[in-house]
Amino acid sequence: MKSGAGPGEIRSLRLKDCSLEPPEIIIPRSGAKNLKRERLVPLNDTAAWALEKLLDRAMKVCGCSEPEHYLFPFQNRDHSYEPTRAPSVQCWRTSLRTLMDLAGVKARNYDFRHHAVSRGLESPSISVQSATDYYGWISPKMIRRYSHASVAALREVAAAIDNKSREEPPRPVRRGDDSKRLRTKTGKLLIFRASGNGTTN
Repeated sequence: MKSGAGPGEIRSLRLKDCSLEPPEIIIPRSGAKNLKRERLVPLNDTAAWALEKLLDRAMKVCGCSEPEHYLFPFQNRDHSYEPTRAPSVQCWRTSLRTLMDLAGVKARNYDFRHHAVSRGLESPSISVQSATDYYGWISPKMIRRYSHASVAALREVAAAIDNKSREEPPRPVRRGDDSKRLRTKTGKLLIFRASGNGTTN
């Protein structure tokens, strides 16, 4: 959530993709959904703290020591780890669900990335291009929904409608007193005017 990386991107991280000085991670092509998602991600203080703890766990608990070893290595049924093997999608989801249950939090697999993207787009100091560069790729739907520029533009439209309505109040539709209207069973509208002639619409 603090890096904006997706589940597949995090699962694909190896020790060589992680740095504490400066704090950053590199999303490898193997974990990116497309070439646009392969990128450098500078980390904020909270994410840097978490990365430091994860690296310590990977080396001391999981036996990871080589650059090619995974930050989240695969765990066998006997609770041993395979540093050269990435965790499966099912293993990741099960572990995440267990963690969320312990924390009393309800979240879906991609909620953390979506939360991070929405926070970035909502900030007036961050352009859509900068957010796209950081998160790798953002769907047009999310940009329209969360972008501060898009929301501001929509508010201007709403304000313009309100101002227009104040300047020119809607005029009621007036019907002549000399006409009568009658709709037939077939749905045709008959208009009878004072002259006695009937027309249909």
